[in-house]
Amino acid sequence: MGSTGGISEFGKTTPDEQVLKGNMMYGTPDQVYGQIKKFFDYTGGFGNLLIMGQAGFLSYENTVKSMQLFNDHVYPRLKELTAKWDPEEAMAKRDQVQVPKSNRDYEDFSVDFVRKVS
Repeated sequence: MGSTGGISEFGKTTPDEQVLKGNMMYGTPDQVYGQIKKFFDYTGGFGNLLIMGQAGFLSYENTVKSMQLFNDHVYPRLKELTAKWDPEEAMAKRDQVQVPKSNRDYEDFSVDFVRKVS
């Protein structure tokens, strides 16, 4: 506790800053896949992914379009990624990932939360 940043700073940063911190993922299907893969490698893999497909003032039409893009272009690649997932190999890769020193959210919360399972 007592650290600066973290969830209390969430509303004070831009979406792009949140993507860099690993708190949000958005963009083109290729960008989203890359962001998810980076998180997948960082954590050593995961079996489930919870998606919030609508936020703020996103219209119904744009929400459906976004979900369809994910379904058509991101999800199939994630299935391929997880089909060849080897837990031992993933943990070895995970241990090689360096935590960015400039990233307060990773240092203060995410590293302790997602990486202490080993």
